[in-house]
Amino acid sequence: MASGNEQTSRGFQQFPLVSYSIPDDDEIKERIALALNLKDGQQSIGQSVQDPYTLAVKYIEKHKIVEVFQNITARLAYEKPDDPIQYVLDAIAKVRKGEVIEELK
Repeated sequence: MASGNEQTSRGFQQFPLVSYSIPDDDEIKERIALALNLKDGQQSIGQSVQDPYTLAVKYIEKHKIVEVFQNITARLAYEKPDDPIQYVLDAIAKVRKGEVIEELK
């Protein structure tokens, strides 16, 4: 009777073949989540490994930072105040209060 660990004619021990299935994408994501200790409701795998540059660009776009500073800079160059730093600080304070800074056309 074969035990499954028999020796070949050259004296090597022969082991039974083990089948292996390739995991699907969901199973891979689940394994990664377990490895990263992510729990249900936490950040998804895709979000947790996003490129920092992409995250920064999305943040800047969401808060319209570029548009705000382009407008302030255009007004600064047009008005040429004696204290440009104070001008920028005052403009930012207006934006924080919800006031609209007129765009130059």
